[in-house]
Amino acid sequence: MKNKLQFKFLGMDFQINGYYSDYDGEKRIIVDCVESGKMVKQYIKQKYPNEDFKVWVKSERYSGGSSLRINLSNKDGSSVDKMIYEDIKSFGNTMRFGTFNGMIDMYEINDEVIYTNDGSIIDFFTKYVFTYNEPPFGTKEYELKEQLELV
Repeated sequence: MKNKLQFKFLGMDFQINGYYSDYDGEKRIIVDCVESGKMVKQYIKQKYPNEDFKVWVKSERYSGGSSLRINLSNKDGSSVDKMIYEDIKSFGNTMRFGTFNGMIDMYEINDEVIYTNDGSIIDFFTKYVFTYNEPPFGTKEYELKEQLELV
């Protein structure tokens, strides 16, 4: 059963519904793709409280794993500042379980161990993280962006 977990990661407070595990005698926090998405939103609220842009986070689970899609845009549909986009993309990528290596057609698991500020290990189980600096298709902001591009 999932529990409410609170911890500090990268100097910020996070609260998720997750699991504790005691694998190999080490205290671990298990984070799935849905909770990773919640962490992205919490990260943005803490890091950019005065910025006025929209965020869409969608998690997907399927037979081959799971993914997280993060879309960012200003309210008029334009792209957010490049530094903000790169920072959020970098944070999202810390939650990837690994990467796909197309040269050998294999998914390679990350060797890096990620710790909370108090020394607990965090295991992220999101296979792919995609970050886009544009609104998702079908939103009001997407339509505004399309209209701006036609002008």
